[in-house]
Amino acid sequence: MRQITQRAKQAFDNNTPFCESNTQVIVMRDVTEMYLFGNKIARKFGDKTTISLAGWNTNTTRERLNAFANVYTRQGQAYINGKAVSDTEWVEV
Repeated sequence: MRQITQRAKQAFDNNTPFCESNTQVIVMRDVTEMYLFGNKIARKFGDKTTISLAGWNTNTTRERLNAFANVYTRQGQAYINGKAVSDTEWVEV
């Protein structure tokens, strides 16, 4: 896992704002969100965390999301924790 991903995930888990390169964590009153290139890829509300490829099934997006779950592509199909998902679907992890 890349260092930027580790730092962003730690900030996300600790509800701490973070901004480095193409990755940002925004903390609001009840919600924490992670963005990659301005696209929301993770959000946490209470104890519920959901992730999405946000329409971008790229190596970088999958790498960031791998901090939350096992995210990969096989024959063009995206999978999160072994479940086939669309590029825009939100999945609880």
